[in-house]
Amino acid sequence: MAERRPMSNLVARVLTALVAGPLVIWLTWLGGWPFTILILAAAGISLYEFLGMVERSSPVCLVVAWGVGVGLAWGSTTAWFAGHAWFAIISGLMVLLLAHLLFPGPVRGSADRAAQSILGVLYAGGLTACLMHLRALEQGWAWVVLTMMITWGSDTAAYFAGRAFGRHKLYPAISPGKTIEGAVGGLAGSVIFTLVAWATFFPQLPLGHGLILAVIAGALGQAGDLVESMLKRSVGVKDSGKLLPGHGGLLDRIDALIFAAPAVLFYATYVIGWVKA
Repeated sequence: MAERRPMSNLVARVLTALVAGPLVIWLTWLGGWPFTILILAAAGISLYEFLGMVERSSPVCLVVAWGVGVGLAWGSTTAWFAGHAWFAIISGLMVLLLAHLLFPGPVRGSADRAAQSILGVLYAGGLTACLMHLRALEQGWAWVVLTMMITWGSDTAAYFAGRAFGRHKLYPAISPGKTIEGAVGGLAGSVIFTLVAWATFFPQLPLGHGLILAVIAGALGQAGDLVESMLKRSVGVKDSGKLLPGHGGLLDRIDALIFAAPAVLFYATYVIGWVKA
């Protein structure tokens, strides 16, 4: 939801989106292992970027945290995990702490580094895994694409609304470029893109629920953008990485999506009563 980007940066963002967007949507439609690999790769890259930003642990601890995060993300979609989730999560936590005990680096600060690795596993691994759970629902491809459209619509509308009307800062201590006007425009974009999804590929979505979901997921997507900005500002970095031209790192691109996805999953499952395929 950044609103004051140089136009050259905007061009790079648009070109990157034109290349990556169709590929992501195609893999989402395919489902199965192609989509699973896509999301696990996103979780792994995002976790790698997060750990690179915040943690200065030994390489062994970084590798262990990465393995635990990606492993739990994939494991959460299996039938075994449904009956053994507590065991899997606790085991992962113990492995992370043992890695920091056996390969601590400087003892001072080791607690902070261990806590950061646990946060990264839950943040980059756990939230991203919700996209795989969404894909497992009936018409799961439509749910995933809807979630993408809600966040893309919010980001696009916030950018243009912020440039045209932005006067009042939204949260200057965290993200000086974002404005209240941009945030409102972002919510309007989420609603508009949801209406487009409903009118084209997802008419089975109850319209009233869709509009409510657009506002909830749109707002949480904007919150996710601010959360990542907070994390980056706390460690003094501008971008999580340099993977995507014009976007920074992958985590910079999906920070809103992975906050919106759990909301869509919860609403679809427990409010609408949508079932698994």
